Amino acid sequence: MSNSSRCSHCWVVKDKAEFYKRAASTTGVQNTCKECSNTYARKWSKANPGDRTRRAREYNYANREAVRIYAAKYHKDNYNSQRRGQTNDDHQ
Repeated sequence: MSNSSRCSHCWVVKDKAEFYKRAASTTGVQNTCKECSNTYARKWSKANPGDRTRRAREYNYANREAVRIYAAKYHKDNYNSQRRGQTNDDHQ
């Protein structure tokens, strides 16, 4: 398998390390390089201000219970022990 891939946006052949991973792809990487992907994401964010926030709010509202459980687990596993400068092993 080749260690390079061509970006479908800028058409430059680059090393696979310059692409984000994608397990579903036959090459194992996305079809656009990191630089082009980031440029697109920045342009989209500027063209759609607040859209990411709106989508997150809609998801959180539709999945309230799952989000609450995740947040409680994250808080338990991270916040209390980090606040005291301890690891989870020290805390238990």
